Amino acid sequence: MEEKIIDTEQELKILNDKYLRLYAEFENYRKRIQKENSERINLYNEKLILEILPIIDNFERSIKFNTDGIELIYNQLKGFLFNNGVSEIDCLGKKFDTDFHEAISTIKKNKYPENHVYKVIQKGYILNGKVIRHSKVIVTI
Repeated sequence: MEEKIIDTEQELKILNDKYLRLYAEFENYRKRIQKENSERINLYNEKLILEILPIIDNFERSIKFNTDGIELIYNQLKGFLFNNGVSEIDCLGKKFDTDFHEAISTIKKNKYPENHVYKVIQKGYILNGKVIRHSKVIVTI
């Protein structure tokens, strides 16, 4: 009986040691993944900021020289957004869809089909296939 207890205690010690090693390995893995994710986010943020800086430069030039470069800068900013997976939700005249639109008002218009977007109050945007801001619209009834 004593021999069995000693064997069980040794087995328990071995299993506990394995558990502690595995737990330490897992904690190291978790910390490494967190660090890598943080570095990845920082790198992505740096990339985005570096792409925005020329747009800021153009705004400053336009202000300094009082030029009419606002439309050029606007197009440059839209291009930046497009290159980073952002697109506008095209909705004017389209059938109202709650997945993309937020109705803020309705209007009765006989010349327009019912339940369609009559006017866009605020543009909506999609980022890589996901709606990040719904279009605020007026819908026909």
